[in-house]
Amino acid sequence: MPFPAWVATAAKIFVTVAWVIVTFAGLFVLTDRLDTVDRIEHGRQNDLHDPEIDYMNIIKEEHVVSDGATANDETDADETDDNDEKTAKTSKKRVTFDKDTKPATETVRRPREPPTQSHFWVLQMDNQLCGMVGLVQYTETQYDRRPRVTPGWKKMGQLFCGRYGLTVPHVFEFDPYQNPRVVAEAHAPHTASLQRLAVKQEFQGCGLSTLLMNRALAWAHQQGLTHVYAVTNEMQSTAATILKDRHQFVRVKKERTGWFGQHEITWVCSVEEWYVKNANPNDTLFKDTDPTSS
Repeated sequence: MPFPAWVATAAKIFVTVAWVIVTFAGLFVLTDRLDTVDRIEHGRQNDLHDPEIDYMNIIKEEHVVSDGATANDETDADETDDNDEKTAKTSKKRVTFDKDTKPATETVRRPREPPTQSHFWVLQMDNQLCGMVGLVQYTETQYDRRPRVTPGWKKMGQLFCGRYGLTVPHVFEFDPYQNPRVVAEAHAPHTASLQRLAVKQEFQGCGLSTLLMNRALAWAHQQGLTHVYAVTNEMQSTAATILKDRHQFVRVKKERTGWFGQHEITWVCSVEEWYVKNANPNDTLFKDTDPTSS
């Protein structure tokens, strides 16, 4: 039985539309996964590489431990009668030694002067990590600590020239350490940014994000901060809702960062207005504490 002529046309249209949908879906999933990995690595290699440095106003320096200094330390320790004091002195020094390539070094920790109004909180339940949040104040522009990735078209040009023994033209050259990407601008006085608000999946829906936000914003009020900023992206719609509906954050701007719906929204919160609306005098979170305490 012969089929009508329109059946073949309809089948071609259906296959074409199906392939377009599948292609766009696959491209979206791939892009989404790459964006997720990139954002995780961005945090791990920047402000979360060592939260003590970025959030807790600690400066760490590596010092080479010479044999003479080590011998003097041992002599001083032998002359000390108080065993507890001796233990305290030795516990402050973390020495690493590689007999083949590296000399013995120690990490010296000292407070930053003057300190910034930055802090970091980790929430635990039954000794299990369940949430975190950071409040950071930068005094200078922050650049991405990761080297930039060579654009695909430049990499293909370099491979083509290398394959045929050609000199790589200037248009294909790329220095990953030139013009690093800006990840954060310096803050104005009495302002800071809320970062790394996260609650473990099995603890979500229990109000822990509100607990973390209350602690961070109450601490910001104690430090005299007037405005706290936050940035969310297309993957953080739940966080954006929490900021807007529960903590009086107002949207400042929205920037497009990609071709498939990627964007970043900047929010700002007036700390004084938030405090007036949410402060509870009987709650320990809102009691004034020492500026350096958590």
